[in-house]
Amino acid sequence: MLARLLKLISRRRADFPNLSVRIEKVFREAVYVVYREHDRDMKFSGELVGEKWEEINVEVPKGLPEEDRRRIVPNLAAGLAKLGYKYSIFRKRELQPIPEDERLSAISELGQMGIDVEISADRNQIKQTPRPDWQRPSREDARAMAARMIELTQIARGIRATIEILARSEP
Repeated sequence: MLARLLKLISRRRADFPNLSVRIEKVFREAVYVVYREHDRDMKFSGELVGEKWEEINVEVPKGLPEEDRRRIVPNLAAGLAKLGYKYSIFRKRELQPIPEDERLSAISELGQMGIDVEISADRNQIKQTPRPDWQRPSREDARAMAARMIELTQIARGIRATIEILARSEP
């Protein structure tokens, strides 16, 4: 019991001479990664992934000054490694427009799958409606189909969210 508690505690906080990295659980997979340096805390949103939550993805906000980012990211990576996590530290980039032919192709493929798509003028809302002749796929086909539908719906919206990987642990 004591060994398990010590292992749990050791996966929550990593201390270094001038800084610390701490994991605060928010929900089941959602966490905050708290970076403390010189009595100043910074919270980064994170997500635990994997069957045993052995990996963590941490988002660095776009507004973090470049000078701070260059200093903090390597320290954050060292803290996550010390805690025993595989990690990816990333930041979101600006939304990129998707070429119109690719967008129309995605809408067409959704139609072939039996789904009609309505997109609001500002492209912030997408309504998917099964066609009357649509037939429910088998469980195995539904899983693959759902992933493809999500991808196609994002393309149909006309803008693509991209990320920049700032640091990643070795596989």
